[in-house]
Amino acid sequence: MNKISRNAALALMNHRRYRVDNTTVDVDPEGVAHLLLFGNRIAKHTPDGRVFITDAGWCTRTTQARLSEVLLFYGVGISRRSGQWLLPTGPWSGEWTEVYNQPKEE
Repeated sequence: MNKISRNAALALMNHRRYRVDNTTVDVDPEGVAHLLLFGNRIAKHTPDGRVFITDAGWCTRTTQARLSEVLLFYGVGISRRSGQWLLPTGPWSGEWTEVYNQPKEE
């Protein structure tokens, strides 16, 4: 677990602004929280609880670390094998995908 990734995921899920180094969470006027890495949107959390992810064209360890922390709220992760993303549902293209509707209970 990476501290920046964890704090960014917490900010995204709580719709709070956050900025450290290359990672930013912004909240737009409609209340949608956006996680950005190097200025690229890689995740968003809507006010109704939906979460969407993308790799924004970057299959990197840092992208994986940020997305993994978001997905941990749902008890799952993301992995890469031979340059291919893998979600619990199978291979993932990196395009915008709705991953879950409600976070797991803690």
